[in-house]
Amino acid sequence: MQDDAKATRKKLTLDAQLASVPMRNRQIAVNEDADGLNVTVKLSYPAIMRPLVFLLHMRQEKTYRLDGLGRQLFEMVDDKRTLAELIDRFGDKHKLTFFESMAFVQSFLRSLMQRGIIALGVRQRQVR
Repeated sequence: MQDDAKATRKKLTLDAQLASVPMRNRQIAVNEDADGLNVTVKLSYPAIMRPLVFLLHMRQEKTYRLDGLGRQLFEMVDDKRTLAELIDRFGDKHKLTFFESMAFVQSFLRSLMQRGIIALGVRQRQVR
């Protein structure tokens, strides 16, 4: 069944990836303190587990701490800048080549996506 999902999933070209726009999850809570940012995400469970969540007092949210480079990159995500723009800005700020910056930025944004902190918006092509 997973093979079917992989087969139907469209692969994005590098140009399409670079044109995508990272966007913050609107339901996160961001709190700043002296050491960094605390980002709290509401957890979601499958429908079949929801009764157990309440009965077992399972965690309903999770907080992640962002500091240093992660905080800088998270603060650059403004729902407007493309992935390419984030890579360029981050690389310029830290004197990295495009490919060094791309490796870090993509890796970090992927971890934020897996945690539900951001999503990647893909722009549709305009037909002319």
